Amino acid sequence: MRYAILLAAIFAAFAIFSFLPKADKSYGKIDILASVEIDKAEIAFFSSCDDFEIFVDGKSYGNYSSGTKMNLTLEEGKHIISAKNQQCSSSISVEAYKRECEEKSSRECFVGNCSGTQKCSAGKWGECILPKKICVPGQKVGCSLNSCSFGYRTCNECGTEFGPCMPAEANCG
Repeated sequence: MRYAILLAAIFAAFAIFSFLPKADKSYGKIDILASVEIDKAEIAFFSSCDDFEIFVDGKSYGNYSSGTKMNLTLEEGKHIISAKNQQCSSSISVEAYKRECEEKSSRECFVGNCSGTQKCSAGKWGECILPKKICVPGQKVGCSLNSCSFGYRTCNECGTEFGPCMPAEANCG
């Protein structure tokens, strides 16, 4: 009797699990994660719908499985990276650019006639940073040429410094 109950339970479990619907892989997806610095791309692919084929700008790079990581050197411009199989597909757009400069280097730059500094960050030149203004361009301030002559100094056109002391028209003597 015990064996009959045990056998019936095993048969019932088999019947239940045999006729359950199988997992539908059409609900799976492929995730693509990319990190691009200048012209180097590190790309990771994760799939819940079997192996897949990888394409860069329509060119096949072969078949891979979930967890694949690739390092690519890309030409300057926009690129489409995609992964496809019969159930799933996914794509992302990335942009590569030429390195304009070496990291942490700097150079002189100009805004009008005013000199500043640009710094390199991530292979590109940043904006031109001008020195702090200390005066209003064209502003005049008094100065002494000697014990009895006075003059004025004029702020330069960039507002970063005063020029030399120039004699005023009036003097003593």
